[in-house]
Amino acid sequence: MRLNADFLAYAHDGRLVLAAEARNRPSAGQRWAAEFRRNLLAGGVIPAAPFFLLALRDRFFLWRPQAADPMSPPDYEADADDVLRPYLVHLRHSLGSLGNDSFDMLVSLWLDDVVHGTAGEQPLWMTASGLDRELRGGTIAMAPAT
Repeated sequence: MRLNADFLAYAHDGRLVLAAEARNRPSAGQRWAAEFRRNLLAGGVIPAAPFFLLALRDRFFLWRPQAADPMSPPDYEADADDVLRPYLVHLRHSLGSLGNDSFDMLVSLWLDDVVHGTAGEQPLWMTASGLDRELRGGTIAMAPAT
């Protein structure tokens, strides 16, 4: 099976829970994020997963399962630095100084830690959305580098 999203996350029972895209670029706002998601869905680039995460260099956008309208704004928005800070401390780099592959790897490490319960205290949006609970004990698949 070809993996179309940058990351696919599965619950412990094998259900697809999350499709995620990581882009090492600054955010252009919620409307741009919604259009980006709509284009991915319309083009069949990402599978229809209950949750969708767009991880950008400066912002994370999360849509919950009830976001059926492709142009709906994200349900949650967070500062990427707040989410990834624990990893950046060890790298001694800022998000803006990372290359594309490094940024993807950072997002992958964070998702993997969420799945394994080693990411520490989760941001409010992760717990409020129920995504952390859905991911716990599951698996992450990362698209091969192109």
